[in-house]
Amino acid sequence: MRLLFFIFLGFILFSCKSKQMEEVISKYPDGSPKVVKYFITNDLKQKVYVKETDYYPGNIKKVEGPLKDGFKHGKWCYWFRNGKKWSEGEFLYGLSNGRFFIWKEDGSRNLIANYKFGKPDGLWIFWDKNGKITRKVCIKNNKKFKEVLF
Repeated sequence: MRLLFFIFLGFILFSCKSKQMEEVISKYPDGSPKVVKYFITNDLKQKVYVKETDYYPGNIKKVEGPLKDGFKHGKWCYWFRNGKKWSEGEFLYGLSNGRFFIWKEDGSRNLIANYKFGKPDGLWIFWDKNGKITRKVCIKNNKKFKEVLF
């Protein structure tokens, strides 16, 4: 029985092909990373570009996110040069899709925006420098149909 278990386990382990992640890095003159591109090798031995991270000089992250078929696809994040997050949102084959959060350089909220297949759609909320909501805008079919000022 044990022998059968180990044969089965070996079959499972060897039949699963692991995909190896690879980095291609371009650097600034000081040697810090500028762009890191991640690739996996698929079952057909083709390299597939799956993620990118860009940096400001000094190894400060600028932008990062996954790719699918060469397009931004999934959650992408952007940072200010000071290291604080600037924005975060979802992409669907290169198009903004869903909720985006945008901050000011001091880290306070600036905007929540909604997109549908690359076009503004849904509720947008804006904040002032004191953290108070200044307005809410409803957008449908890429057109503003209601706005409330505070």
